[in-house]
Amino acid sequence: AAQHDELVYGTDNPTITQWIKYGVHRAAEDASNTDLGGVPNLLQRGKINPIRGSNRVFADAGNWNRFMLADTVYQNYRAGGKGFLNFLSAPKGATEDEIRTAIAKAVNRATGYGDRAFGGSVGKATLFAPRFLQSQLEMLAKTLNIADRSIEAQLARRQTLKLIGLGVSITEAINLATGHETEWNPTDSNFMRIRDIGGADISIFGPWDSLVRGLIRSAPQIDSEGDVSFGDPTYFLRTKLAPPISTLWDVISGTNAIGQSSRTPGALAKNVHLPFS
Repeated sequence: AAQHDELVYGTDNPTITQWIKYGVHRAAEDASNTDLGGVPNLLQRGKINPIRGSNRVFADAGNWNRFMLADTVYQNYRAGGKGFLNFLSAPKGATEDEIRTAIAKAVNRATGYGDRAFGGSVGKATLFAPRFLQSQLEMLAKTLNIADRSIEAQLARRQTLKLIGLGVSITEAINLATGHETEWNPTDSNFMRIRDIGGADISIFGPWDSLVRGLIRSAPQIDSEGDVSFGDPTYFLRTKLAPPISTLWDVISGTNAIGQSSRTPGALAKNVHLPFS
C-alpha cells in the first residue's frame, strides 16, 4: 500500500485506502476471502495450512494487479479516452465518485472477483472458485450487451476483445511456425490449441477456454441435416467443481470431463496427489 501511494502521490489518482472505499477488492494474505470451494477452503482455516504460501502469492499478485489496473483505467479516463483502453468515456452527468465506483467494479470483474459467488452458499461449498466463475459470466454478459455504454461494459468489451485478439494471434503464429494447423471448430477438443508442445496441446486462454467450451457443449447442436441434439451441461459443471468433488465424480463415472479413464492407478494418483494451486 505504501509503495502504491508513493507512486500516486501528487497526482489525481486515488490511494489504496480510497480505492478500497470505492470498492476495489483487496484479498486477505491467505486468500481466505476468495471462496475457494471444497476441502481447500476448509484447510485454510486450520493452523496447519499446506496451501498458505501459494495463497499468499496468489492474493498479493491479485491485489497489485487490481490496484494498478484501477490506476491505469482512471488515468485513461482522465486523459479523455486515449491510450490503454481507447475512447473510455463516462456517462453524462456521472459524478467523480460514481466514475471511480464503476471503475472499481469493472476492475474487480476483470481480475476474477465477483461481488457474489456463483450459486450462492451451494456454489461456495461445491465449486472451486465460484466468485471467479461469476466474474467471468458477468464479463461475458457485459461484453455481449452492445447497448450498454457504461464504463463497466466498455472495459469488459475492450479486455475481452484484446484477450481474444492476442490469444488467437499467438496461437496461430506458433502453429504456423511449427507446421501445425490451428483448429477453429469450437466443438473440437483441440479448439484454439497450440499443437504439440512437448507432446501436448495447450491453450493460452486459461480458464476462459473451459468456460467457452462448456457453454458451447451445453447449448443444443444442429447438424448438417438439420437435426437438433441436446447439449451436455455436465462438462461445464465438472470443469468448475472443487477438486475433491470433481475427483469423486470422475471415480464414480469412470471417466473424467474429457472422456479419459479415471480409474487407472495413474489417473487416481494424479487426481489425489497433484497440487491444485
